[in-house]
Amino acid sequence: MILPLAVYVACLPLAITIFWCLLAPVSHPWFQAVRLAGITLSTLAAITAGLIQPAGVLGLLVLAGLVHAGQHSRSSVLRTLFIATALIFAIAMALHIVPGFERVAIYRGVLSPGSTEARIGWTLDKALAGLLLFGLYRPASTSPYRMHTLLAAAILMVCVLFAGYLGGLLQWSPKNMNIVALHWLFGNLFLTSFAEEVVFRFWLQNTLAKHWHDRSYGSSAAIAVTGLVFGLSHLAGGPFYALLAAGAGCAYGMVYGVFRTRLAPVLAHVGFNSVHFFLLTYPLAQMG
Repeated sequence: MILPLAVYVACLPLAITIFWCLLAPVSHPWFQAVRLAGITLSTLAAITAGLIQPAGVLGLLVLAGLVHAGQHSRSSVLRTLFIATALIFAIAMALHIVPGFERVAIYRGVLSPGSTEARIGWTLDKALAGLLLFGLYRPASTSPYRMHTLLAAAILMVCVLFAGYLGGLLQWSPKNMNIVALHWLFGNLFLTSFAEEVVFRFWLQNTLAKHWHDRSYGSSAAIAVTGLVFGLSHLAGGPFYALLAAGAGCAYGMVYGVFRTRLAPVLAHVGFNSVHFFLLTYPLAQMG
């Protein structure tokens, strides 16, 4: 289906701003200014399109204030408190608990035989929360992993999919590219995967790696713990689903550890999800 033009116009500055955050050097003198301008323009365009209501604007202002306080507080205790509160509030936005954000329905139905019902839609709360939280990003200071880790990450992702197949959550069910798939791909890249990587790889994994930098297992432990937390965030799908998500999260962390670029784990995340979407039952296989 084709959405109203205003929806696409609202999403365009959002996508451009996310690309800027993923590709531009953080040391660029205009980096933060462009990020904040992009968030502002995206919000105004979304308001015009009817995608954000006053309560949503208030939520964004609250999160922006918490991130700013976390960045500039001189007290380490207050800084930790503000950052923790910002993360909790951002997670609430990502879970669509914070009101004021309208969902644009794209598709509801069975994408392929043997699949459970898919509900595909766009909301901007998670992506905007990710862009605001990006203000807490600090580049990783640990040494890059060797390239053989990339092979291990690829093997791990294949094992996760195979385990899902053996466990009955997934079945072979290839799909063709169509308008619904294009909308799903855009949403998965800009409205889902980016925000999740900001929280789990760019903040949590980096923070843990910095905290454990003087220990031989520091980087590996940071990847494992972050992957576990990532899995727990998917617990709504059931324990086995969360276990598979933890494995995938570890793989994304390993990719991040190899390349040390912000784009790499996002592409790994979207690539894994795309294999799931285009080649297997989505979201899951019908049981029984």
